[in-house]
Amino acid sequence: MSTEDPGTPAPPCPNCGAAGAARFCPQCGQKQGAGIPGALAYLHEIVNHYVAFDGKLWRTLWLLLARPGMLVTEYIAGRRQRYVGPLKLYLTFSVIFFVLASLAPSTEVRVAVRPDPGSAEQQELEQALEDMPQALRRTVERALAEAERNPAVPAQIGQEIGDRLQEQAPRAMFLLLPAFAGLTLFAFRRRPQHYAVHLMLALHAHAVAFLLFILQLALPAAGGKLALLLPLWLLFAFRHVFGGRWWALAARAVFASASYALLLVATITAGVVLLATGLH
Repeated sequence: MSTEDPGTPAPPCPNCGAAGAARFCPQCGQKQGAGIPGALAYLHEIVNHYVAFDGKLWRTLWLLLARPGMLVTEYIAGRRQRYVGPLKLYLTFSVIFFVLASLAPSTEVRVAVRPDPGSAEQQELEQALEDMPQALRRTVERALAEAERNPAVPAQIGQEIGDRLQEQAPRAMFLLLPAFAGLTLFAFRRRPQHYAVHLMLALHAHAVAFLLFILQLALPAAGGKLALLLPLWLLFAFRHVFGGRWWALAARAVFASASYALLLVATITAGVVLLATGLH
C-alpha cells in the first residue's frame, strides 16, 4: 500500500518548471530528486552516455558482424531504440581498444645507427649518400655522426614519436571519419543518398576496424591479416544498404578502402615528419 498522499501534487520540474514531474519530467525528461551527484554517479553518467555495456551492445554487435549494413537500414527505418547508436558504438570499441593498448607490454626498440664496415648494408648506404643532393647528404651525415656519438638518442626520439602518435591516433581517426564517408559518397555518386547515411556507415566501419584491432591485440600471431576482413565487411555492407551487382560493389569497396588507406598513410607520414622535425 502506497504511503504517498494522492492529494499532494508533484513538485514542478526545477529544470523547465513543468507541473506533474514525478520521477522523470514529462516535458524535458530530467530525472527528479537526484540531488548533487557524487563522483561515482558522475563516472556512471559518463560511461553510460559515451560507452555502451548494456544488453543493446550484444544485440547491436551481432547485427554489426553477422549482417553488415543492416544497422544502417534499421536506423533509416526508424527502429533505433533497440540498438546502440552509431557514434556510441564507435566510441565504445575505440575506448576499449585504447585502454587495452595502453595496458599491453611495450616492446624494446633497438636502433642500428650504422651497419658493419664492408657489409652489403654499408655499401648500399654509401651508394644512397652519393646519389643524394649535396645539401641533403651533409644533413644525413651530420645526423649519423650525432647518432654514433649518442646511440640512445634515436631510440628515445622513436619512442617519443610513437607515444605522441598513439595519443593523437583516436583524434586522427575521428577526423578521418568524414573523409571516409566522402569517399563512399563519391563511389555511389550516381545513387543519391544523404551524406548522413554514408557517415553512419563510416562510423560502423570504424567500429569494426577497432574490433579487429582488439582481436589483433589478443592474437598477435595474426598480424595484419585481420585488416583484410574490413574491405570484405564493407562489400557486404554496400550490398545491404545500396544494392547492386557484386562486381560493381567490389570495385567500389576496393576504391574506398584503397583511397582511405592512402589517406591514412599520408596522414601518418605527415605526423611522423612533423614530430621528428619538432623533436630534432
